[in-house]
Amino acid sequence: MKATKFMQVAAVVLAAGLSLGGCGSAAAGSESGGRQEITFWGPWAGDQIAMLDQMTAKYNKSQDKYTVKYSAQSSAMEQKLLTSIAAGDTPDVVLWDSFQTGTYAPKGALLPIDDLVKKDNIDTSRYYPAALGQLQSGGKLYGLPLVSDVRALGYNTDMFKKAGISEPPKTWDELLADAKKLAVHKNGKLETAGILFSPTDFATYLWQAGGEMYKDGGRKTAYNSPEGMEVLNFWQKMLDAGVYEVGFENTKTDQFAAGNAAMRLDAPWDWANLKASGVKYAFAEPPAGPNGDKGSMTGGFGLAIPKGAKHAEGAWDFIKWFAANEDNELAFCKLAQWLPADKAVAQDDYFKTDEWTPFVKSLEFAKARPQTPGWQEAAQKALDPYFQRFMNGELTAKQALDQSSQQMDSLLAKSFSE
Repeated sequence: MKATKFMQVAAVVLAAGLSLGGCGSAAAGSESGGRQEITFWGPWAGDQIAMLDQMTAKYNKSQDKYTVKYSAQSSAMEQKLLTSIAAGDTPDVVLWDSFQTGTYAPKGALLPIDDLVKKDNIDTSRYYPAALGQLQSGGKLYGLPLVSDVRALGYNTDMFKKAGISEPPKTWDELLADAKKLAVHKNGKLETAGILFSPTDFATYLWQAGGEMYKDGGRKTAYNSPEGMEVLNFWQKMLDAGVYEVGFENTKTDQFAAGNAAMRLDAPWDWANLKASGVKYAFAEPPAGPNGDKGSMTGGFGLAIPKGAKHAEGAWDFIKWFAANEDNELAFCKLAQWLPADKAVAQDDYFKTDEWTPFVKSLEFAKARPQTPGWQEAAQKALDPYFQRFMNGELTAKQALDQSSQQMDSLLAKSFSE
């Protein structure tokens, strides 16, 4: 649904009395034992449902005014939310994939919470800047951060020991040198990759090179630069050295978990898979670039109130309890095995372990994907395909950067004009 059409439909719906302007009234919605029922949507499903149910049960016991009930949605929850708003059947609060804010806030999917934050004196400086920034769009805040993820360098400790490498690489030069020692070829074929990397890692390497993805408030690309060239030249060095081959990975086998790759950028969500595989692994901060710049990509989830929610006051009460309370955020992070979005929570003793520490350190310098309207769709069309063609040997580094940035600039201009 195009933004203009959606806004026309939403305007009719909101005019019919479904606006959040009257948040706090107890008129609409179901009641349970004198308590107002708060509908909570999110894309987390499977075993994650029990984690969220445990937290909502704790909240429900903490007060006697609201009852929050979680309802798992599909991975396409954001689009379903637009439909629900237009139909007048909106949930009250959503577990929000933060990087989607730049796409869906301009479409009228979420309620700005700046006034609520100010009224209740919520100190937003408590959150990691990247975590908070992902929930901002057009100068407004659309949710409170809850949990974060971030990439660190995962490495196979058995392979490192066998290769005589005593510690993980701290620089690009060390990364290449170690990858050469770790790569194994047999009969002219790569049997063990020294490192895995792909076009989706471009932003992380670019930040390590001291570059930026965008400029002018996200309206234009900035990666067609000396720093962008430095990234692709470094990738070419790794390809030429034979530490990785395009096509080494496939959709059926996780080569790192299978013990067929020595290193890769990874996140805590992969721990369960790695532990089940039996591979001996550890993590370290991502290596710094040529000038010592550090870089990693972060994402995460926050809590937001959709436009048209009938119980916005109850939703906000739940959000404050969950995302602006250190004890509750810590309890959820332990349950879900996610990193916190709150800087103070990240300093809890729970995260001071060899496994967690590299990720907590990486959060301090990690950056998020840009909150640019249409960025996700544009990236799929104008970033990964060109860098993949570069890795395939079909384009030079300059051609890949030129063609990618030209198409991306065109797509961004279109998205800002809609």
